[in-house]
Amino acid sequence: RVNPGASDYVFEACGTGDGVPDQIFGWQQATVNVVLTAGTHTLIVGGYNTKKTFTTEITDIYIDKITVIAQSGATTETSCTDGIDNDGDGFTDCLDSDCDGISTCEFGAETSCADGIDNDGDGFTDCLDSDCDGIGDCGTVLYHYTFEMNSEGFAYSDDMFRSTSNSAYASGQYNGTIGYAGGGLQVNLGGIDDSNIIDGMSGGWAQDFSLTNDSVATITLRYRIEISGEYEPDECVQAIVAVDGEPVIGNDTDYLFEICGTGDGSPPQDSGWQEASFDLSLSAGSHSLAFGGWNSQKTTVLESANLSFDDVTISLNSDETIIFIDDFSSGSAEQWSVVDDAGVGSTWQVSAGKYRQTSTRVDNYVKSYHTGSFSVYQNGFGLTDCKIIVEADSLETPAGLRDSLGVMFRYTDTNNYYRLIVSRMQGFTRLEKRSGGVFETLALNGRGFTYDHPLKIELVLSDSDIFIYLNGIPVFSASDPDHAYGSIALFTQGPVAFDNFSVLNLGATPRLIVSPPTAYSIAVNDDLSGPYALTVNALTQSIPSNAGVQFTLDGDMLGAITTYTHPFTGTFGNVAAGDHTLHAEIVDQMGIPIGDLAKKDVDQKQHIGVGGKVIIAGGDSITNGVGDEFTANNSSSDERNVSRGYTPILEEALSGDIAQPIIVHNEGIGGATSAKLRLRLDETIDRYPNTQFLIAIIGSNDISGSMPTLSGVTCTEQMFLDGDPACVGTFKDNVRDIILNAIAEDITPILAKIPYRNDISTEDHALIQEYNEVIGDLWFEHSLDVIPPDLYTYFFNNQGQLSDGLHPTDDGYRQIAEQLRTAINSSGILD
Repeated sequence: RVNPGASDYVFEACGTGDGVPDQIFGWQQATVNVVLTAGTHTLIVGGYNTKKTFTTEITDIYIDKITVIAQSGATTETSCTDGIDNDGDGFTDCLDSDCDGISTCEFGAETSCADGIDNDGDGFTDCLDSDCDGIGDCGTVLYHYTFEMNSEGFAYSDDMFRSTSNSAYASGQYNGTIGYAGGGLQVNLGGIDDSNIIDGMSGGWAQDFSLTNDSVATITLRYRIEISGEYEPDECVQAIVAVDGEPVIGNDTDYLFEICGTGDGSPPQDSGWQEASFDLSLSAGSHSLAFGGWNSQKTTVLESANLSFDDVTISLNSDETIIFIDDFSSGSAEQWSVVDDAGVGSTWQVSAGKYRQTSTRVDNYVKSYHTGSFSVYQNGFGLTDCKIIVEADSLETPAGLRDSLGVMFRYTDTNNYYRLIVSRMQGFTRLEKRSGGVFETLALNGRGFTYDHPLKIELVLSDSDIFIYLNGIPVFSASDPDHAYGSIALFTQGPVAFDNFSVLNLGATPRLIVSPPTAYSIAVNDDLSGPYALTVNALTQSIPSNAGVQFTLDGDMLGAITTYTHPFTGTFGNVAAGDHTLHAEIVDQMGIPIGDLAKKDVDQKQHIGVGGKVIIAGGDSITNGVGDEFTANNSSSDERNVSRGYTPILEEALSGDIAQPIIVHNEGIGGATSAKLRLRLDETIDRYPNTQFLIAIIGSNDISGSMPTLSGVTCTEQMFLDGDPACVGTFKDNVRDIILNAIAEDITPILAKIPYRNDISTEDHALIQEYNEVIGDLWFEHSLDVIPPDLYTYFFNNQGQLSDGLHPTDDGYRQIAEQLRTAINSSGILD
């Protein structure tokens, strides 16, 4: 059997499940080159079907226009791209000196080191080829392992990853034939017997390496995952790379590649050979490199996986150099200085190789913006253009109190800096600026971090342009001229561990990030009827001369926008309501992607909502979600809201009800009172300029302290209009002002009654009931559209859904979402 690729067939189609539409692939064309001896030969064409189980499973294959062309007597290589030794001298295509300079061939040594082509035909492409050592972006190769003869010093160990302890179901060996080209290293997982192994199994290969100086090391390798067809959807296999015992984070995961099963009896799955490359800032000295695999679980002897590895290279990045690095392995933080900006004492110390802040709460707020504790790098006040990398790992529990963390940069003093801040509990990632003590949001989304692995933060500062990456994913870009230089600080509001901090000189890597719109956003709300116009923008760095940016919406190349004028922007017209995907990349003057090796020249934004609805959920720790111990529903399925409490549940429900994209921003801040929500409202609305609805659940904290907020239940609308001093500062005054300010911004206010709590006195219960009477009065007096859900009565009757007497359990938050959903849908305001 012959074919033009690596398999022994020309084309393959597999089923996708009973009842799906027929698959039709249209006419395909194949060219097959075969070296044959003189004489008679037989050509057979046709098809093969692995199996069928029903009379309706039928395949038709059509074959037409077969041409046979004989090329004989060649004394030189007649084609340099056909995979055939045309002249019979033992050398094929670019390995034959006849092909030197033809097509992309470079005989003897690769010199084009950024074209994605194996120009000399030796099996190694661009920087993977030692010929490219020191050329362009290819650094000096320190170690290159091809595994042609043996494991070259790598040693295998069971249970290398994810704290597994099932060595009987993992093994590894050198194999002289399973590599990308020749030998390679293999890891075998699962199989053996029918035991249920549900706590994972792993194995890998490791070896130490040394660096003379603090360096940016580029590690590249090839890998392949093959799993049997019996694995179930919840049984997954991952390829993992770790340096110094920590999995390398990239593309928002701490693994290279993952394959999960599709069900009993399905065909085996094969990733094929993949190539990975990543840059790490490492201190001088000895380090360890490990790679291998992890299998989440297996239940039968038939469930097994093989992972193969080849062509491992460790090189020095010639494009970026280190200014400062601190992996905190010295046990000291002598170059850092702590500032408790929130006025709450903190506890910073280096422990177990990480820089930790361990006090439970070091938080406060300037209106709606977070303050906390931060540690400043003391030798960085003159920094301008640079690249900053650090890993941050929240030590708070998902049901805890404070977990906001981030990085401040171009910091000159406590009133002037930029900051990237991320909070899982409140559900946001924000790029902020503080100038003269005043905060401003430059970019945001409604997604907090996850707790399953550290957050790798990468910031690139070039003149007034800011590029933000989280776990290798481009998140934001923004341009702002206000702060041109300054140091770096590590920020937190709660327990956290920072590690692997480094500052690098900027290289010449071409870079692009779309902003706006951001992914997982509502870029255009439905205030106007569709179809809609969607304006897109991108910032770039080190873009080649005469290059531009191409924007593509939903894969429609015919409608692509290509612009060569900075700032790079464009507008798509006639965009339908719904979710869209925007792809942007740097292209040359012919409109062809430049395909840079670092892959920073491409950005793709998913779940860009058009014709959707934007809701702010304002309130206290109940809105924030304190006490929500169940994390499985803390993210809406569209991933616009990754937080906790009722907001992601409500977003999911409403979006499904009206079949439109919706985002519910969690703006709950623990300890908030009606007065504080009133004070913060203008700033909060400014942060979300296309907001249409405001949910306010507030009042639980108004009873606190020696001077509880008076209810104002006897105050009439006329008394407020007359400025009656008896009504000023009451609960009714605060909530009334919230309503009026929202309406003035063309935002529909939605109130809910304060939930019952069983941790307070009889007198406090009476005050909360007065507050709830006020809420009912305000709904009536201002003709609000949505009847306030009675959360007080619900939780009085369901006190088992209170986690601590005040905050709901997960079931309680589900009920808050459901009651709000019912009230909102009954009002018709989303129609």
